[in-house]
Amino acid sequence: MSNVKPVNGNAEAFFKATDPALPALKYAQALQQRCRDVGFDWHETQPVLDKIKEEVDEVQQELDASPVDKGRLQEEIGDALFAIVNLARHMDIDADQAQELPAYGIPPVLGLVRKMLADIALGHRAQQSVAQRMY
Repeated sequence: MSNVKPVNGNAEAFFKATDPALPALKYAQALQQRCRDVGFDWHETQPVLDKIKEEVDEVQQELDASPVDKGRLQEEIGDALFAIVNLARHMDIDADQAQELPAYGIPPVLGLVRKMLADIALGHRAQQSVAQRMY
């Protein structure tokens, strides 16, 4: 981060200039915006996508470890989420709003679960998982 200019010569002030009381995704997006404002940013989306892939690979490495270190896994998931939020910012998408959209699909999924449970109760074998029916 050598090319990031601290606020008033104080690196801590740089981070405090972004309100940590914001919801996590909004805070991440605001922090990344601050970094962009001082020139610490990628100018194209491909390096952002490459970073997402790298972080997801690191999540996979943690999942493949035996035993899984949940602390390390949490860190890697956090890094992957941060990278995805960065892509949203690059594309001028509010990450918080984008995250809320999948929640609208929950009621239909619950309906499928109820139907599958009813089918099972009637002795019918469920042909597909809920995930397969959704997608």
